Amino acid sequence: MAEVPAKFTVVFETDVAGGENIEVKVLTSDAPLGAARLYELVGDGFFDEAVFFRVVPGFIVQFGIAADPSMTEAWAEPLTDEPLKLSNTEGTLVYATSGVNTRSTQLFFNLGDNSSKLDDKGFTPVGTVVNFEETLETTLQKVKNPTPDDKSGIEQGDYEQKGNDWLLQEYPEVNMITRAYIKK
Repeated sequence: MAEVPAKFTVVFETDVAGGENIEVKVLTSDAPLGAARLYELVGDGFFDEAVFFRVVPGFIVQFGIAADPSMTEAWAEPLTDEPLKLSNTEGTLVYATSGVNTRSTQLFFNLGDNSSKLDDKGFTPVGTVVNFEETLETTLQKVKNPTPDDKSGIEQGDYEQKGNDWLLQEYPEVNMITRAYIKK
């Protein structure tokens, strides 16, 4: 495991038409376990070709299931929850959770101030989008919603087991992260 720097910036390149890269500034002290996992996932290429599989306008854009099911399985070990140091305000990058100590690889961008909905439910932000207002306008608001009539997004179990081969047949119009890397 590589040593995780005290602060780093993750760049998410996307295929969003007319969109720009999404840069996220991470201070490891805000969520040490989450920051370390994010650093490792990016270094392992986990997010390359990961689809934005859940879009709830005005609320979140979610991703974090690998294109290759074996990669998703390799990183399935959950993280222990951490104390909240950043609030779920607009532009924060947050691990999704389905209960106590269940964070693993799924993340979402808060599109608005969701602190009253999420801060007391174990959703610990790990970083903040640089130039959020511009990124929201040029990229995050343009992410295609794969299931506009269903706030749950695509069937995550199928996506985890079948990967992008299945997902791109079922939802050919989705957007994805084409590449993620640590900015030097």
